[in-house]
Amino acid sequence: MQALCFIQAVPSGKSLVFGQEDPDLVEKEINEWDDSQGDNVWEHSGLDEGDIIRPVGRNGLRSKSARWPLGVIPYRVSSDHFTEKELKKIQMVIDEYNSKTCLELRPMIDSDENWIDIVNSYAGCWSSVGMQGGGQILNLQTPMCIRNGTIRHEMLHAIGFEHQQSSSNRDKFLKINWENINDNKKHNFIKYPESRVGNFGMEYDYSSIMHYSGMAFTKNGRPTMEPRKSGVTLIRKNDFSEGDLKKLGVMYKEECDKRMKT
Repeated sequence: MQALCFIQAVPSGKSLVFGQEDPDLVEKEINEWDDSQGDNVWEHSGLDEGDIIRPVGRNGLRSKSARWPLGVIPYRVSSDHFTEKELKKIQMVIDEYNSKTCLELRPMIDSDENWIDIVNSYAGCWSSVGMQGGGQILNLQTPMCIRNGTIRHEMLHAIGFEHQQSSSNRDKFLKINWENINDNKKHNFIKYPESRVGNFGMEYDYSSIMHYSGMAFTKNGRPTMEPRKSGVTLIRKNDFSEGDLKKLGVMYKEECDKRMKT
């Protein structure tokens, strides 16, 4: 197990993130969330698609410029933002990425030009998609965002994954119940072209940890999405699917192969 890499304290209190709804309301909604709601806590983070920070000009999943070179991802964690138990959960997920994928997540060093800062400085559970350049924030509001599934999900965003239901072919697999979606949340169900969100040769993955729950952004307690395939339920996911790990392997094969040869 690698030791966590820490950063200095930042001022307490939740700051405003560009593009986010009222952080006080987001913080309250996250704190009041519970398992019985049937959705994901990160869906309440008040950002694009719930939990994504969108810098201008990024293409996300398919863009090689958003890949972490050699599959090496430096990180640092703000120790004073989390309890010892919470730090152990974060470390467990980091160790899991190192054991289950070709990626190398390691504590940042002074010479690193790009890294992930894992903090609890803002409201919500969120990340940007892929490498952004310099330090980039992955925020985990405590205590509700410190869940294994949520940490896995946000880390996979930072690695380069968009949400599964954003893929261009999703209408073959999902029925979107627009009448049940909050009017100011309908933009969260946008589809992206194949050039932006690719499946890398994999089938549509209902089981992906990157998939919305069926109750995401509901305004009336009714499903906002339903699978077209019988026998499938869109429940909250806490673990990687087999497809998540395979897709990540394909996405980073070139970078990981380069590292193995050095």
